[in-house]
Amino acid sequence: MEVNHLKQLADGGSDTTTNAIAVCPNCHRELHFGKNKSIIKMKVFASVKRLINE
Repeated sequence: MEVNHLKQLADGGSDTTTNAIAVCPNCHRELHFGKNKSIIKMKVFASVKRLINE
């Protein structure tokens, strides 16, 4: 498992549980570089209630 910050730390995202999820390495790459990364992020926010869209 890898930690994915939904708003990257380099972009000012916080290093908190409200901005991070655990994902497999393949999903982590997809969230960073995939052509559907914005759609996946919307689904993650809809599924995981503790997250805050920073």
